Amino acid sequence: MAVSDAIAKNNHLKTDEVIVRDFKIYWPIMLFFALLSCKEKSKRHSASLPRQEEITIIRWSNYGGDLGSAQTLTITKDSITHSNFLAADNNRITVSKYKNTKENWENLINSFKLSDFRKIKDGESVQEVDGADQKIYIETNARSDSIINGYEDKLNYAKISTFVKLLDKILEDNKKYNVNKDIRQVQF
Repeated sequence: MAVSDAIAKNNHLKTDEVIVRDFKIYWPIMLFFALLSCKEKSKRHSASLPRQEEITIIRWSNYGGDLGSAQTLTITKDSITHSNFLAADNNRITVSKYKNTKENWENLINSFKLSDFRKIKDGESVQEVDGADQKIYIETNARSDSIINGYEDKLNYAKISTFVKLLDKILEDNKKYNVNKDIRQVQF
């Protein structure tokens, strides 16, 4: 019995040695695949996350009226461009362009929610009675949206009132600059 016990004990040691040796060989390989698997999952997870929608252009236009006028304010994070057209004055076009600041841009785009803007319904055109229509256009890295005479949708338009007031302020500031000639002005 002692011989068979010794053989069994010796076989047991060999089995343990094989397990330890195999473990030492396969452990780095298993670790490599485990880490690779985690990395692939995180890539898939980050790829499935939607990219945050960012506003790239804001454009406000007012056009029509008995004198045939059109006024457009185009705002990006870098610049503000104001153009004025008046058909009753020999089709005179005035364009003013100046630099926008990061602070002004942030204040403007953070003054409303895109989801609120998108809920606003277009109003009826008033050009047929010598009125002027107002259009607000917003372009993002994903899509563009616009409203015409949205002020008629009082409930939803009220949600972007701070944004509209900031646009009005930019228009007023532009008029002051034009009077003082502090900005570059081009006439065609």
